[in-house]
Amino acid sequence: MTEEKNLQLKTVLLSFREIHQKTRHILNAAAMEKDITIVQLLIADIIKHSPGINSQDIAKEMRLAKSTVSGTVNRMITANFITTEADLQDKRSHKLYITDLGMKKIRATYDIYLENLASLLDIGPEKIETLLSIHHDLLTKIDEVTL
Repeated sequence: MTEEKNLQLKTVLLSFREIHQKTRHILNAAAMEKDITIVQLLIADIIKHSPGINSQDIAKEMRLAKSTVSGTVNRMITANFITTEADLQDKRSHKLYITDLGMKKIRATYDIYLENLASLLDIGPEKIETLLSIHHDLLTKIDEVTL
């Protein structure tokens, strides 16, 4: 690859990284405002979409250590964000469910997050459509490399 193309690729990748970091910072601020951590928020969101999931499967999905997820899950149970139920098939495992408080935390945090980022839509529907099309093309190319 030429030096020019190498620089161009690095510029694109650094742009994605910067966007990710800045949006993550905004999400973190919203989460802190609602007294929940980003990791707790992500775990709660996984449980919301997969009721009855266990800690081991959450750890796999998030690519985190089981001990990290277990500690976070225990704190979330104590805070009443989630509940646990013994798995009748596997006595060592527990099924996890989101509580009403957990649902409120998720909604309130994402409401703040999306409200803070709503101005992104000001770039206009045509540019957004173009951006999403380019993202699709990039993801297709990345899939070709990773498959």
